[in-house]
Amino acid sequence: MSRKAALFLYSNGNILGSLLALLGLVLFFLGLIKSFWFVIVLGLYGIGFLLAPKNRTVSFKINQDLSIEELQKSLKVLSKEVKKRVSLPVLERVNSIIETINSLLPHLSKIESNHHNLHIIKQTATDYLPQMLNTYLELPTAFARFHHIKGNQTPRDILIDQLDLLDNEMKQILVDILKQDTEALVTHGRFLKNKFASGENWLG
Repeated sequence: MSRKAALFLYSNGNILGSLLALLGLVLFFLGLIKSFWFVIVLGLYGIGFLLAPKNRTVSFKINQDLSIEELQKSLKVLSKEVKKRVSLPVLERVNSIIETINSLLPHLSKIESNHHNLHIIKQTATDYLPQMLNTYLELPTAFARFHHIKGNQTPRDILIDQLDLLDNEMKQILVDILKQDTEALVTHGRFLKNKFASGENWLG
């Protein structure tokens, strides 16, 4: 099955439309509707498809030019917005990343404005994490939870893996900063850039 077909199959409109069409078939088999039953079933599907709630378009954006205090506030807002849309395992990982970023932010004033690591930390907070969530939340809920797209993994499984990876790297960067391990910082920063800055859809 193609990705486009799967997205349609799991869409809210198709699910609700199919349920109403099934109701129409039940009424037909019970003898409650006879004439034009096929038209009625198609009509019920169309009504369900049109009335189903559409996936809300999401766009988490955080300006790179914010001050440390403003960035912390923006991340707090991001956490509150995500809380309404994702499962607990996803939320826990997002909050863990935000907590690590908040631990890193006080160190930014000690880093030169053009330093590679300053860019990576800000890029994670303002680009990598928000864009990852945008990509996931634009998917139909049923597709994200149940459709297998990579081996035996659903989009939610893949998101959790990506968040774990990002969280571990950010934690390691914090350790490297505290140890003043410049070489390790460059290595982790380069890894994050190569992994998350390509612009490719991580969902495949």
